[in-house]
Amino acid sequence: IVAAGTAKRGVQALQLQQAKGRRDHGGVVLREVPRSHAAQRGRQHAAVPAATHRDVPRSAGRPSTAAAAVASKRAAVPRIQRLLGEQVVVIWMQRGTKAPKFRGWQNVPVEHMRDAGYVANLNSGHNLGVLVGAPSGGVCSIDIDDDASVEPFLTLNPKLRETLFTRGKRGGNLWVKIRGQYPGSGKLETRDGKAWGEWRSTGNQTVIHGVHPEGMEYRAVNEAPAVEL
Repeated sequence: IVAAGTAKRGVQALQLQQAKGRRDHGGVVLREVPRSHAAQRGRQHAAVPAATHRDVPRSAGRPSTAAAAVASKRAAVPRIQRLLGEQVVVIWMQRGTKAPKFRGWQNVPVEHMRDAGYVANLNSGHNLGVLVGAPSGGVCSIDIDDDASVEPFLTLNPKLRETLFTRGKRGGNLWVKIRGQYPGSGKLETRDGKAWGEWRSTGNQTVIHGVHPEGMEYRAVNEAPAVEL
């Protein structure tokens, strides 16, 4: 993955080298690892508390827009699974927030996604995040901080134009499925030390559905299945 003007800092597992043919861009590249290498494994099961919520009444006089909103909530998890795969682990957080508050959220197992009660709670209107990395079978995200950095990055990495791209207020997250080994989560900075974004994997989560703290909806800029790398 080539990033214009970016440099790795603080993540030893990132295998970075000067990008061939991109020296004038100051680019770096994350080398693809052989498929034969095993992906990161190992996670603990945790008991996850159910969130308190009120069921939305299905009254006959409800406007069609409200009915559509209810249908959208119920379709949230199937949509995420369609885009990121059946092994994806989804967690809930309070609507309008970006961080889960319940203890042990990092250890929610994929088995919870086969529990009807757990999935019904996810579909009840909460903000939803994806446990990236090992819990979700190698699904990771590249978090880009600002809008101005998106197009240069996609120009250098045209394959990522085909992948799921979601956003809240600005920038956005490009979603990928990694075959083999991949680095842990880490911040990405430009060569002059300015924040550029973040590589999100095992131990982290990325919000994919709901309402941003500043009021706008999280949405898909490009609604397509995550590409495999």
